[in-house]
Amino acid sequence: MEVVDKLKILKIINSSKKGKSIKQIQKEIGENISQRTIKKILKELELEGKILIKNSKVYSLKKLDLIFGEFEKKKNYGFVNDIFIPPKWSNLAISGDLVIVKPIKKENGKIVGKIIKIVKKKHLFIGTYRNKKVYPDDKSLGISIEITKKSKKLKIEENSKVLFRLIRGKKLKASIVEVIGKIDEPDVDLKVVIKTYNLPINFSKEVESEVDKIPEKINFKNRLDLTDEIIYTIDPIDAKDYDDAISVKKEGDYYILGVHIADVSHYVKFNSVIDIEARKRATSVYLLNFVIPMLPHKLSNYLSSLQPLKNRYAFSVIMKINKKGEIVETTFFKSIINSKARLTYEDAQALLENKEPWTGVSKFADENYIEIIRENLKLAEELSEIIREKRESEGSLDFDLPEPYFIFDENKNIINIIPKIRLKTHRIIEDFMISANVSVANFFSKNNIPAIYRIHDRPDPKKIKNFIIIAQNLLNIPISIPEKITSLEISKILKMVKNSDNEDLLTYLLLRSMARARYSTKNIGHFGLALKNYTHFTSPIRRYPDLMVHRILYSALKNKIDRSDEFLEMLEDIANHCSNMEEKADNAEWDLWEYKKLEFMKNKIGEIFEGVISGFSDEGIFVEIKEHLVEGIVKFENLKIDENRYIAYVNNKMYKLGQKVNVKVAKVIKEFKKLILDFVL
Repeated sequence: MEVVDKLKILKIINSSKKGKSIKQIQKEIGENISQRTIKKILKELELEGKILIKNSKVYSLKKLDLIFGEFEKKKNYGFVNDIFIPPKWSNLAISGDLVIVKPIKKENGKIVGKIIKIVKKKHLFIGTYRNKKVYPDDKSLGISIEITKKSKKLKIEENSKVLFRLIRGKKLKASIVEVIGKIDEPDVDLKVVIKTYNLPINFSKEVESEVDKIPEKINFKNRLDLTDEIIYTIDPIDAKDYDDAISVKKEGDYYILGVHIADVSHYVKFNSVIDIEARKRATSVYLLNFVIPMLPHKLSNYLSSLQPLKNRYAFSVIMKINKKGEIVETTFFKSIINSKARLTYEDAQALLENKEPWTGVSKFADENYIEIIRENLKLAEELSEIIREKRESEGSLDFDLPEPYFIFDENKNIINIIPKIRLKTHRIIEDFMISANVSVANFFSKNNIPAIYRIHDRPDPKKIKNFIIIAQNLLNIPISIPEKITSLEISKILKMVKNSDNEDLLTYLLLRSMARARYSTKNIGHFGLALKNYTHFTSPIRRYPDLMVHRILYSALKNKIDRSDEFLEMLEDIANHCSNMEEKADNAEWDLWEYKKLEFMKNKIGEIFEGVISGFSDEGIFVEIKEHLVEGIVKFENLKIDENRYIAYVNNKMYKLGQKVNVKVAKVIKEFKKLILDFVL
């Protein structure tokens, strides 16, 4: 009932540019609903970024072109999304505050805005306790903050990481809420990240109780029995949540690709207690060797997980693909599968190379399946190459940047960081999952079904132009600036960059020029994959949009399509929320990477490494140590940077982006995520 009321109230507010009073809303809603209930719903809507409550009136953000977002403070200025907020218009907001912004003008190509309301103040922050003060991790709060009298009485060890409540006033004060741990404890970084991003670890008793009631018995009714088919999973070595399984056959000149996805929607019903919690979390968060799941373990690691040699519910997509890589026929249905093998990427690669599995983690139905699956993998590789060749010819972008792989000892201390190896088997699964996602998105688009799409906007032409200027100078070849920025044009530039001395640096700079992919009901296509239609269907255990896509697809197959405005509004809310939560999860993962990189480099102080100049700022010159994928800064006060930011001068000496240099590790400032380097001449 309250969901309907909320949508009705929002519709009333969105119907007019003029503000509405609570009495007007109460009258227009036409139902017996109290002002107290309306006020509660209005507060929720304001926190969701839909409305502005001001001077006893309620306004539509959409109608007034106001922007809602989180304020990110930089020194004395800040940003909300991409809107620049100068000091005079910040309204004393602090990093993390949820605010409403009025765009005022455009200046040097940037939108300048004014914060007209702080909707929710951020109160909790992380810092380091030293000398009866807190040194906040967020530098915009200042170097140090005095603690309250009550906090001074606490027995806290020096150099402890603490969670503190910020008390605002003429002078900021800190009230210590919790001691997280000593700065040099192996687990403290993980705890800091969890606290910083307020990540939920445990599930409520209500959720766990609901999960316990789920029957484990598999019912074959209204499902296609695929338990005798050669179906298997390929996942990371430490995976527990097996979302997807594959099957590949050849019928004449056609390939029959099956992508079988865990049928989470069978267990998690819309708006159930489990579903509400999953929607709130929106995604599983992977923090190195620690996972915060979207679903309780019994679902994510057991009931839904496509474990080997167990009958499991699946949602199958069967694609008939010709020799050109074109999907000529697709069918969708609910099924029951029995995975004949749980393969790691490494063991699957070994099978492809006619070697024996070596990780000790992979499982097979019996020894005979090793050779059966080896042959099947070779067919999968053949199909993958056809699919990839077609995608690349259409302009699909593969940035293929190295990711760090962190190696720990038995005490959780970091002992090495090396670039992660991308295997052919990673590409096979990627190609097959993209094919399934495209098939579902094409079905939605063709039948005009309201759904959540995975979209990727075109990049800003100015950013691409700047990148091309840098690439020309580093590669020393002419690159024409395309009149229209298309995926195909960008893929041509990527091919020029490939195998050059600065391949990783230029690929990274080009990736930074791209927009961020997100979820939306408005299908604008996916620039990076060069696709008109794309969605996420293949990971419902760890991504909430995929779970919603499963429900929408199944409803459509039963001819029960919801085309109402209310449903579309709800989907867009879910899409926005999931986009925000995905970004939050990515930032948390990146923060932990940075902490662990710095922890590792702390043991390398005084050592010399070969590096590559990766950027310039007012503070100095950034250098990447490629051996460990770690970036640090060589500090300079009088650095003069070229307008295109690929050359800098200091003391009459020129430094160039991509230039190889030797650097010595000088200092690690972990709480500020800073690695200080010195040039070795």
